[in-house]
Amino acid sequence: MADPILIWGAGAIGGTLGAYWARAGHDVLLVDKDADHVAAMNATGLAIEGPVEEFRQAVKAALPSGVTGRFRRVVLAVKAHHTQEAARQLLPHLADDGYVLSAQNGGRWGASSISAPTTSRPAASCAAIARRSWWARSTAA
Repeated sequence: MADPILIWGAGAIGGTLGAYWARAGHDVLLVDKDADHVAAMNATGLAIEGPVEEFRQAVKAALPSGVTGRFRRVVLAVKAHHTQEAARQLLPHLADDGYVLSAQNGGRWGASSISAPTTSRPAASCAAIARRSWWARSTAA
């Protein structure tokens, strides 16, 4: 399948999404700032263990400094308090027609403090996307 998926954050949420999508045949790149975790994912894949099923999936992984290119499909899967740093790092890799899906956890939402450089790219503001995602969640109850 073309059009790779960039998942920024390869913990419980990002790793699970990445493993399932890779198993389904999607081209996925997982990004994590823990060098040992990245090396382990590249060497042995990700082990998914849960109440429904258990499996090990080969995946591609990189440190933030090792990501090249631009992606249309980006999943932000870091804890909420890491949003600002992650958004700054992933923004150069967001394609002009790309989007960011927030799949985050954490007790406190920090998106209001994110600022993106001025750009003509309509999808470039991770802060606006994150704020819209937060608003949708907080008003749905």
